[in-house]
Amino acid sequence: GKLADIERLISNGINVNESNYDLRTALHLAACEGHEDVVKYLLSKSADVNCRDRLGRTPLCDALLCTAAAKGDVSQLRALIRNSANPDAADADRRTALHLAASNGETTVLDYLLRHLKRPININPVDRLGGTPL
Repeated sequence: GKLADIERLISNGINVNESNYDLRTALHLAACEGHEDVVKYLLSKSADVNCRDRLGRTPLCDALLCTAAAKGDVSQLRALIRNSANPDAADADRRTALHLAASNGETTVLDYLLRHLKRPININPVDRLGGTPL
């Protein structure tokens, strides 16, 4: 599976933060595609949770955009934040996790972001078009 391939590459000396032509790392791709086991493994190998791809997106934004916001998957979000991802990080359109969860009606993600973080987040961030999560 994908995890075995990643483990083999890392054990053979590939840099966990190596990026492709779009500046996307393995963590970006795993988060975007919902591979929770790969995300957890990469985090255990000190993958950079705040690196940005060429569009300015972090793995956290990818996880929200592609997985958590679309499917209400809080477990990946929780793992990324536990490993120092900034929950206020914004994508190239200045949309935050809160924007993405709200626009997709993901109340479980909203509940986690608003009630269960150890630190408060910005509840009124403004995106590129002037929109807020509310």
